[in-house]
Amino acid sequence: MKRTILTIIAFLCLFALLPNAVKAQSEPNYEIFIKLFNHNIALNDDTFMFTDIVGYGKCDESQLTIQSEIPLIFESFSKNGFSNAHSLSEVDLEESGLVFDNYCLNGVCNPYSYGKVQTNNLDFKLNQSFFSSEETRLKLKLKIEPEENLKYGGDYSINALFFCKLDNTMFIFKDSTQFRVMYDKEDKQYNYALGALFISIFALLSNILRDFILPLIFKPRLSIEAENDDECIEDTISAMLGSQKSRWLRIRIRNDDALFSRKANNCYVKLLSIRDINNKRLVKPFNPFPLPWVLYNNYKNDLAKGEYHLIDLVYEQKSQRCLFINGKDYPLPSILSKRIEDSEEFGPGSYALNIALYGDNFKPVFKTIKVEITDDFGKLRFIK
Repeated sequence: MKRTILTIIAFLCLFALLPNAVKAQSEPNYEIFIKLFNHNIALNDDTFMFTDIVGYGKCDESQLTIQSEIPLIFESFSKNGFSNAHSLSEVDLEESGLVFDNYCLNGVCNPYSYGKVQTNNLDFKLNQSFFSSEETRLKLKLKIEPEENLKYGGDYSINALFFCKLDNTMFIFKDSTQFRVMYDKEDKQYNYALGALFISIFALLSNILRDFILPLIFKPRLSIEAENDDECIEDTISAMLGSQKSRWLRIRIRNDDALFSRKANNCYVKLLSIRDINNKRLVKPFNPFPLPWVLYNNYKNDLAKGEYHLIDLVYEQKSQRCLFINGKDYPLPSILSKRIEDSEEFGPGSYALNIALYGDNFKPVFKTIKVEITDDFGKLRFIK
C-alpha cells in the first residue's frame, strides 16, 4: 500500500515538472562570438574578422545588430548557408536596405552564400523560420575597406547584439572587441619604431655588459704582500741620506696571472694612517699621502696581467733609532716631523700602517701592515 502511494506521488511530481521541462527546452540559449585573426590590421593585408552566432532554441521575433566605429565590409558567410536550411525572408532583407547576390532563400542554400555591403551599422531582422529546436548558426565575415576618414588609422571597436523575443520576453546576447587599423606607411613606421626599440635595447644591453657585467668578471686581481724576504727588505747605503746605512721595508703589489684577470690602470698606493701599537694610539697630526714606486721615481703606474712591483713603505737609519717614512714629495706635518727629529715619535716599538691601493678599473684594496723597529739597527721587519 505504501509503495503504491509513493508511486502515485512520484508520477504526480513528474507531471508537475514536465511543463517546466518543456518550457526550459523551448527557451533560447544563444551565444555571440566576435573573433579577429589579428588585432593590428594593416589595410593592405587580407585580414578578416568574424561574427559568429551559435544557439539552440526558438524565437518568435529576432534581430542581429552590428555596430562599428568605422565602415566595414559585411559578408554573410557559412559553409552550408544558414544552418538547418531555414530561409530568410527576402522582404526582410530588402527592408534592411541590403541586396545580396547569394543567400539562403525559400529553403534553398548555396554551398557558400555571401553578399557584400559597406556600412557602420547592419541590422538583420530574422523571421521565425530561421529557428528550430536544432542548433542554429549564423556567421558574418567583416573586412575593412580604405576610407578617407581612416587615412591616419587608429583604434576602433565593434559591437554585436542579438535580440530574441519569445512569449513577450526579450533575450539579449552581446559581445564586443577592439582592433587597430594601420596603413602601409604606418605599418612601416611601426616596424621602424620597433626596430629602433630593439636597437636601443641592444645598445643598452651592450653598455650594461661592457660597463657592469664584464668588469665584474674580467678585472685586475690585485693583492698587497708584505714579506720578510730579499725583495721586500733591502739594506742600502744612500748618497741621498749622506752615505748612511739604511734598511728599507717595501710592499709588493701583484696583479695575478688568473684566467679572468686583466691589466690594472693607473695604480697608486696611499698611506692612510699609522697606529702606535705599544701605546695604543693613533699618530696625529697625520695627512694621508701616496707612496713612491721603487725605481720608477713616481707614484702612479699600470700593472699588466701577471706583473708585480715594489712600493717604498718605511726605512730606518743606522745613525738614529727611529722609523722614517718616505715623504720626500709629500712631507709630513711639521709638528710630526719635529717630534721624529727629537726622537719623540716613531721610536723602537710596533706600528700598524693602514694603506690602500687605488686605480681606474678596480675597487680599492685595503690592508693593514704591521712593522717593528728595535734598539738595534738592521732588525726592522714586518710582523704579523
